[in-house]
Amino acid sequence: MYPRPALPSWHRLASAIVLGLAFAGASWADSRPACKLDPFAMQAPADRELVLHKSCGKEHLGWRVEAPRPAPNHIGPSLVRAQVESVASRSLLSDVLGSVKFGWTGRGDDLRQGVRTERALLAAGAMLRTTEAWSLQVDVGREITPAVQQRATLVGQWHPTRMALLFAEWTGSDQGAEYQRVGARWWVVSRRLAVDLSARYDPQGWDGHFFGLTLHLP
Repeated sequence: MYPRPALPSWHRLASAIVLGLAFAGASWADSRPACKLDPFAMQAPADRELVLHKSCGKEHLGWRVEAPRPAPNHIGPSLVRAQVESVASRSLLSDVLGSVKFGWTGRGDDLRQGVRTERALLAAGAMLRTTEAWSLQVDVGREITPAVQQRATLVGQWHPTRMALLFAEWTGSDQGAEYQRVGARWWVVSRRLAVDLSARYDPQGWDGHFFGLTLHLP
């Protein structure tokens, strides 16, 4: 058994993360796409509609570093949370859009003298546009939370008319079904005013109801 190398303290790790992201932030900012195929993301009806465009699909890299205080009277941070998420989408064929996603969330504190992984995800997704009105999306991935599990998502989308979009989503793992979700987008005024609806059903019942209005200014 080889001895495990000592992990750097969260002070040095947090400083390295912040400095590295600060230098890279300028180049990443311009690479954020207007839309992306995002495996296992709780996408809104507006996002679902955008990914149906054949020209959609680029890279996206998001990150966040937090140093909250465990208590209001605590002097100085002793806790660090870091999150990194990368999604790359590409058109594989004329009617197929593919995507690869990596996500990581970690936490460090003075007591542990290092950072431990709270969540890690590696996933791939594909969307097949069967016709101009129908599409089918399949996501598969492996997640650590800290238990290791295999996950999968199946999403069907339908344009009954040019002014409306309907979708139904199922997500599960090797532990069983996680949730089902349905949603819709209806353009009250074409490409100007839209109504968005969605609702989620999990083992505890219906939850996550959403209603929104989207106004696009000329």
